[in-house]
Amino acid sequence: MIEYSIDEITWFTERQLDYKPIHFIIANAAIYDTSLDEIVEWIYNNLSGRFTILDGNEFISLSKSQYYKFAFEDPQEATYFTLRWS
Repeated sequence: MIEYSIDEITWFTERQLDYKPIHFIIANAAIYDTSLDEIVEWIYNNLSGRFTILDGNEFISLSKSQYYKFAFEDPQEATYFTLRWS
């Protein structure tokens, strides 16, 4: 018999929050050819903890990039996100 491990955070809690708890770690991302929806989908597929998208995202027209600010509950996930999207 195969035993499966259910990730309780994924199944029983809301992963994307509307606010930033004080213990969340902020991670910035400069996005050139990717939409915000694609980033959120990547987070859901590759990370397992809670996160939020912070206000204050801005567009820099000279470099044609969009800067997003995310916050993650797990510092390791914030690091992984920054390595992927920086």
